[in-house]
Amino acid sequence: MLFKIMKLYMPIFIRKKKLLELFRLTAEAFQCEPPELRCLTYERMLSKYALFTKEQAESYLNSGFPLDELKQRLYKNSYIYGQNLKKSFHIASRKDAVYMNFAPSCFNFSLYLFALL
Repeated sequence: MLFKIMKLYMPIFIRKKKLLELFRLTAEAFQCEPPELRCLTYERMLSKYALFTKEQAESYLNSGFPLDELKQRLYKNSYIYGQNLKKSFHIASRKDAVYMNFAPSCFNFSLYLFALL
């Protein structure tokens, strides 16, 4: 039922909640704190996420730490995120995942779901 509703519209508060979860999991993978996000619009949060991941990736590459460990943490946390999305929205197939990616006002997260289906 929830998936059918989300096909039509995904409220901002849900998109923000899922993006906050993505920030947390990404920061955990990079072993850092997520940036301050209070009072930001959803669009500003998306921009901040892009900048945050870019800065963390560059910092990690320059640190000399093993990339394999980071890759494993990122994969593990992406998998967790995808499982949570799948469960939250009752997504049962690749078709559902693709549709969620292109549905009006939906957060683009089909990449996280494809690994699970």
